[in-house]
Amino acid sequence: MKSFILGLLSLGLVAPVGAYENTVGGHVPLAKAVNEISSFEVNTLRCFQGDMSGYYVLSTGAVVVCQDNARKIGVMVDWTSNDLDTLRHEAHHLLQDCMKGGIGDRQSILFFETLTPSIEALGPERVSTIREVYAGASNDVMNMEIEAFAVATYVSPNNIASSIKRFCS
Repeated sequence: MKSFILGLLSLGLVAPVGAYENTVGGHVPLAKAVNEISSFEVNTLRCFQGDMSGYYVLSTGAVVVCQDNARKIGVMVDWTSNDLDTLRHEAHHLLQDCMKGGIGDRQSILFFETLTPSIEALGPERVSTIREVYAGASNDVMNMEIEAFAVATYVSPNNIASSIKRFCS
C-alpha cells in the first residue's frame, strides 16, 4: 500500500481529494479509524488559545481539529472544507507516529520512503509557505509537515483510514 500510494503520487495519478470525499460523510470512515486506534477530538481549549486549524499530540496520539466556526470548547459545529482537510492532515500525523515505536511514545517518521513526491505534488510555492510557517522546527518535523500537507491534499480520507488500520493496528 505504501509503495502503491507513493507510486501514484509520484506519477501524478492521485488527484486532489474529490467532491464526495470532501464531505463530512466521506470522512466518517477516517474519523472512525482514528477513534479505533487513538482519540479524535474537536475544539479543545488549546484551539481557542491561538490561531490553528488542528494539531496532533505526540504524547497521547490524539488527533485534534480546531473547527473554523467553533464557538465553544468541545462543541462540534458544521464542518468546513478546511476542517476536513485538517482531519486528513492530522490523521496522517497519527500514521507517521505508527511508523516508529508506538502511539504516544513521542517518536514518528515519514510514512513514505522519500519526500520528493510530496514536494513535487505541492509545488515550490506551497512548500516554501509551509517552511515559513514552520520556521524554527527541526528538519524532521518540517519534512513530516510537508508530507502531511501533500497527503491531506491528494490522498482520499478512505485511503488514509485504510492505511491507519493497516499500519497502526
